[in-house]
Amino acid sequence: MSKTRISNLLLERYNIGEITNKEKIKIEKALAEDDTLAASLSELKQANSNFYRQFPKEKLFPANARRIKMYSFHSVSKPILGLCAAAMLFLIAFPVFLLKDSFLPQPDERIKGASVSNNSIELNVYVMGDTAGEAVKLENKAMIHEGNVIQLAYFINKNDTKDKYGTIFSIDGRNHVTLHYPYNQRQDTVLITGKDIPLDEAFRLDDAPKYEIFFFVAGDSPLNVGNILNIAESLAQQIDGKDNEAENFAAAAFNEYELEVFTLLKE
Repeated sequence: MSKTRISNLLLERYNIGEITNKEKIKIEKALAEDDTLAASLSELKQANSNFYRQFPKEKLFPANARRIKMYSFHSVSKPILGLCAAAMLFLIAFPVFLLKDSFLPQPDERIKGASVSNNSIELNVYVMGDTAGEAVKLENKAMIHEGNVIQLAYFINKNDTKDKYGTIFSIDGRNHVTLHYPYNQRQDTVLITGKDIPLDEAFRLDDAPKYEIFFFVAGDSPLNVGNILNIAESLAQQIDGKDNEAENFAAAAFNEYELEVFTLLKE
């Protein structure tokens, strides 16, 4: 019987919990069949344990529920292609771990966006603060400015074995639609469940007036991003300065999906 191939990167993602339900089932099946793979996972766990004995989390990550470290996954991963596999895995995963676990509020501390239905998704928005490398979690309808650097993160509170799929886009005061997740229309829309997942890149707000409204659309089957963006273009024309009505318009446009809407007002 041929063994299921599991890459080192996928195994490391499994170790830190950054996988989809489908990947989890695949890896655990492979672990049951392959003693060598199980031994590799054990070594990864031991290496992580040794690291945190040497560098305790409470020293690396001072407790602060309102401030975060902001990283770009792409900018961290590019310079390390020449490193050994184990070091490369750690350096790719480590900044994401910093972002996930060091600052994000616990479930009972979350500041939610404007959820238009009783669903299992959350969209969290952060802005770069005055201190270099830090950012502040924003509340829905917060006031921001041109040039502010914004980081988005999503959370899926889902405990069953089904995967969740989603798209995140924004509409600004000029009615422009911007796709934030997935990163292009050809990419998979699958989401990671059970953890706060920051998007790969932060972005700087331009001079579009009045508002920036973010929409998180999710469902239990893969989404057609092109169709979602076509609806978004129509939605932008409906809103056209009526940001107070954005939630109602979006709820009607995406009535077959779970939806989260988060508005930033611009001075």
